[in-house]
Amino acid sequence: GSVWWQEKFRAAMKKAKIDAKARQLVAHCFRHSLNTILRDQGVPAEKIRATMGWSNEKTQDGYTHFGSEHLKGQADIIDGIFK
Repeated sequence: GSVWWQEKFRAAMKKAKIDAKARQLVAHCFRHSLNTILRDQGVPAEKIRATMGWSNEKTQDGYTHFGSEHLKGQADIIDGIFK
């Protein structure tokens, strides 16, 4: 439930030395980050959805935020094809 997420979030912020209050971060932010990190690491989307309690891909896609650092590997592959 929400208490579990809040506890894990606070522990993760403390471990990462991030001031969640100053950055206005809440436990819900952790769900976005965790989903994106797990997807980037190749964890099957179905398993992530089951863990997060999402029933469809569209919901999960709303929680996925790939930045340029996540897409570098794809750019390297594409560059290799055209060399």
